[in-house]
Amino acid sequence: MQSVAGALGSGAATNYAVRSAKSTNGAAVTSCATAVNTLQGGALPTGAGGTYSISDASSATGATAIAANATSSCTLTFTPTSGSAVTATFVVTGIA
Repeated sequence: MQSVAGALGSGAATNYAVRSAKSTNGAAVTSCATAVNTLQGGALPTGAGGTYSISDASSATGATAIAANATSSCTLTFTPTSGSAVTATFVVTGIA
């Protein structure tokens, strides 16, 4: 769980640096959910005995647009097929 959140935060940070240097590289990150596009394969892990979801930690609806160069705290939730859901947070910086 923590490793997936770490990968999202790291991927978003690397993507921000790459895309800042050349706007045609990397992926746009305009919400917490679009941070998944910075992972290799552009998807959250599957087959881990449950499902992952991403939401904006500061939004009641879970989805808030992130302005370019602004940061947002995001929540990664893993809901196992049995048992209780667990969460971890990561930070992304918006970039068009």
